[in-house]
Amino acid sequence: MSDLPPGHRVVITELGDTPLDATDRHAQLVEMATPDVAALGASDVVVAARSAAVVVFGVRPDL
Repeated sequence: MSDLPPGHRVVITELGDTPLDATDRHAQLVEMATPDVAALGASDVVVAARSAAVVVFGVRPDL
């Protein structure tokens, strides 16, 4: 895995009034180092994703 570049992760720093409020106001995209494969256990898995999306279900716009 050493050929992978550093990745990114989303950190939600606090809860919001709604899920959309939390992602709009309290989400940060931060760099993440590539995992140390030697430190992984036998049942650990490393997944590389080129893109991803977050879909929030059940949010009522009138709330």
